Amino acid sequence: MAISPEVLNDALQELAPTYSNLFERFSPVLQKIVEKGNIERNRLRGPFKEFRVITDGPGDVTQIIDGGEILAATRKDITAKGNTYGSRLIYSFLVPDKDMAEATGPADVEHIIKQYPEAALMDFHQRISKQLMNGNGTNVGGFLTFNGDTTYSPQGGVGRQGAFEFLAEATQSTTAFNLQKNTVTGWFNGYRDISSMASDGISKIRQAYFGASRRGKMGGPVDLLLADEVSYTNYIDLLDDRIIVEDSVKGEAGAEDLKQGIKFLAATMYLEEFLDPTAATFGAVANDGVIYGLKTSTWHAYTLGSDAKMETTGDFAIRGPLRRPDMDAHQYEYVLYMGMFCDMLSANFAVTGGRIP
Repeated sequence: MAISPEVLNDALQELAPTYSNLFERFSPVLQKIVEKGNIERNRLRGPFKEFRVITDGPGDVTQIIDGGEILAATRKDITAKGNTYGSRLIYSFLVPDKDMAEATGPADVEHIIKQYPEAALMDFHQRISKQLMNGNGTNVGGFLTFNGDTTYSPQGGVGRQGAFEFLAEATQSTTAFNLQKNTVTGWFNGYRDISSMASDGISKIRQAYFGASRRGKMGGPVDLLLADEVSYTNYIDLLDDRIIVEDSVKGEAGAEDLKQGIKFLAATMYLEEFLDPTAATFGAVANDGVIYGLKTSTWHAYTLGSDAKMETTGDFAIRGPLRRPDMDAHQYEYVLYMGMFCDMLSANFAVTGGRIP
């Protein structure tokens, strides 16, 4: 007995909660954000979100010498406003009616799901991962990128600069989340450059780690490092005579070790397979290797949408089936309407040069 598009859709809807969380486990970044409860669903009342960053203490101190001093009851302007826009992305794909007509049992349904919806979702995830790491995800250029050498355009038009600038902290001047670095007090990302991994690699990563961890100490230390493959393996080569403690996250199907990392102080360093410093989106400095260090308590994600049958919840939600009048097929769509932002950029860092042995 053939299956209908509605039956296939019902099967996908049953899997929807798992599907909407696949990327959150697939990406160590979103996994950490979700664990800390920093993801909001359908909380916005417009196309963008504003957030405040604290740049200084709210008052001042008065030393009492003879008792007649007037207390410094100042009211300082200690906050600045950043903003972030979500990007609405729709991945559409077709399931031929012929394939559904030829399906006769549960095994055939499973095969169709693996061949079309699962393959489509995996492709969507990988594009988002490349965009987040490099800024070069195919047709997903509206999603945030960490790469400060390029831009992203969540609402089209003029692009926004990626979050991490590969320059000394005091000389950074680009704008991240609508706040210009070093014009707003304390708004910059940590940065170090390795001359060679063997000579000063561990030292430079530690310097960047401790510098970022000291900022926003109520949020804990930096807990996540993402390294390109060569930087990661060069770092492991330095540990050959030491005890290596491994950590891992669960993969798409719940299998261990899809993303395997090693401990670095209180953080875990992961090999990020989609981080490619040789991509055209990176400048010459980053071409020598990139390691991102994140204090994930300072990162937040949000989705927009609430009606599962209309605009969807925006978290890789499935929509369809839609009959294609010009083809013997039904169209399905994965809808992502998501944004990310950081409210304390100085508690995060980038290290370059790790590809140099």
